[in-house]
Amino acid sequence: MGSPVGPPPGYFRRRLYTDRFACLLRNDHPALAQEWSNDTFAASRHAGIASNTKDGFGRVHDDLVKLDLQDRDPVLVSNVLTAALAIVSTDLVLVVPRRVATRIAALLPLVIVDPPVELTPYEVALIWHERCHRDPYHRWLRQEIAAAATATELATGQGQPT
Repeated sequence: MGSPVGPPPGYFRRRLYTDRFACLLRNDHPALAQEWSNDTFAASRHAGIASNTKDGFGRVHDDLVKLDLQDRDPVLVSNVLTAALAIVSTDLVLVVPRRVATRIAALLPLVIVDPPVELTPYEVALIWHERCHRDPYHRWLRQEIAAAATATELATGQGQPT
């Protein structure tokens, strides 16, 4: 499971869900005292998830650079939990899928704000090799994972089930 753009040759892919991105800020972040606009967003320092791929969380920073909104390098961290802990005590802004933001904000004193710019939705997919495609146990597991993703979508109302 992950957010790959396309499966390599010999693999199958099934989209599980898509999610829109959200910004996480500490609950007393100075940006919250003003209008949340492109300018406010661009002037903020961002935390980024280090990635060696062009999909998933690592893609967010690339999208912001293309929009010419970010003139400073982000503070790169190894994973989303480390980033969340960093923004609790700093003025950093973290952009993550809304499903992730909701879970983190329930645990830490953080506020969820929609990004003032349009970002490409985050997609999670299931990928498996062709040799497993007809295996009944593997098929059962794929169906269970897809059902769990759909049930979570219905329960939370987040993302867009497929």
